[in-house]
Amino acid sequence: MSSFVLSMGGALWLCLWYQNWRYWGIVVIGVGMTLAAFTPQPDIMVTGKGNLFAVRDHSGDLVVSDKRASRRARKVWLRRNGQATAQKWSEIDTDNGTEMFLQCDSLSCLYRPPGRPDLIIALVKDPQALQEDCQRTNVVISAVPARFWCRDTELVIDRFDLWRAGGHAIWVGDKGLRVETVADHQGQRPWSKYPPNRK
Repeated sequence: MSSFVLSMGGALWLCLWYQNWRYWGIVVIGVGMTLAAFTPQPDIMVTGKGNLFAVRDHSGDLVVSDKRASRRARKVWLRRNGQATAQKWSEIDTDNGTEMFLQCDSLSCLYRPPGRPDLIIALVKDPQALQEDCQRTNVVISAVPARFWCRDTELVIDRFDLWRAGGHAIWVGDKGLRVETVADHQGQRPWSKYPPNRK
């Protein structure tokens, strides 16, 4: 957001002034664009309907759960990551040993983010996987309601969270996880699409 503000401020400075100091706006635009280039991208993304997940692999590319669901969201995610296409989770070759960041079965996937092999994140598509995955992982992101099975899990984002707050983006860092939602950026207004969180 700060890169956008800097770029727009520089553009306004360049357009509104007639003296030679207006060219300092070009420098401000350059700083804004540089900040945008170095802004970290999310490691995990999920749509508000829970029908599309994307995770970052070891090379920095996004790998998606489905190539047909939520085409618009998938195209935006890939464009922001500088990718033309993405592999589907089922297309990943897990035999070569380097792709063990993602292990999937028909019910869910276990994701180990690059740089954090100690952290296991369950990406759940089917309620039958919840009991086992909630016991084995630190974080559960689920397209189905998960609160009953995942009471002791560190972080749970389930179907109701997606319904309340829309799409989620998760950054995985050394100090923990950072979660941003569509509702965080949209705000809690009477006309907002997403209802406020219940405490």
